Amino acid sequence: MYCMKKIVDTTVYGILVAAAIWSSACTRNYYYCPGVDGTGKAIMLSSEVQFGAEPRLQDNQIFNGQSLSLFVTRTGSRDTPDWLYANNRITANGTGGFTYRTPMFFPSDGTAVDLYAVHPYGATTSLATPLTFAVQADQTQQGNYLGSDLLLGARTNVAPQSDAIPLTFRHKLSKLDFVITTGSTTIDLNRLTGINVLNSLPETTLRIDNGEISAATGTPSTIRAYGVANVTGGLGSQSATGFTAIVVPQTATGAQPLFELIIDGRSRFHTPAAPVSFAAGTKYTVTLDVSVNGVSLTSRIEDWTDGGTIGGPAGPQ
Repeated sequence: MYCMKKIVDTTVYGILVAAAIWSSACTRNYYYCPGVDGTGKAIMLSSEVQFGAEPRLQDNQIFNGQSLSLFVTRTGSRDTPDWLYANNRITANGTGGFTYRTPMFFPSDGTAVDLYAVHPYGATTSLATPLTFAVQADQTQQGNYLGSDLLLGARTNVAPQSDAIPLTFRHKLSKLDFVITTGSTTIDLNRLTGINVLNSLPETTLRIDNGEISAATGTPSTIRAYGVANVTGGLGSQSATGFTAIVVPQTATGAQPLFELIIDGRSRFHTPAAPVSFAAGTKYTVTLDVSVNGVSLTSRIEDWTDGGTIGGPAGPQ
């Protein structure tokens, strides 16, 4: 039986993509022998993410081509020498599966493992320190929007098995879906070309091991929403959907502009009278009514269903 030997020392793991270097005086040898007495089985992953009834980018599946950072440790240990796979890059295929260049196996001694998967992939992402993350300001670009969606999936104490390992992914930030309405005969939502979230703090940190995120920080920024206007109705009774943005959970200060609508080249603003809070893992339907007198907020909150089971076969690409 062919076995792969893994030496954990001061260099990058020999069977992993070179991504980082750790210092340690400890050297350990593990052997991975597929199919030997129920040990050394390949670690298999795939995805089926269900986040709500209305399909949108990455609500129902992790989007094709999106990469994640995957960590596999021996159960109960986050110490560097016990990292089996550190920041292994895995990529979603858009139909429920992952591909990855580095084959992964359970320890041949039958030890259970803990798994942590973070989207998006980061070359410097580590279990040892909190992940510093910032949403993209220009989310009009699909890649920037997807790259702003911070997802975390974890599973602990997984015994060696042949079946794919189910994970539960959760959105860690806040999502804003916009609905724009107007009863004015002089405002045409077909000329709605952009929606911006103003004065938004773009940064946070995430502890991968327990999922905790910190309070929003950074320089207040303008977040440009992704999408285009999907307009229904005629002049005098119109509504538009299709715009969405991801922001770091925070409380926006009242009495200053929060949302900007660009209609026919003109900016129209909504300024809340009181602070507005956005919670982690929550989707908000932001309904803004536009009139000649201004923009009013008529409804705001909708739960964003957290999580979704992932499981099924996958393998090296």
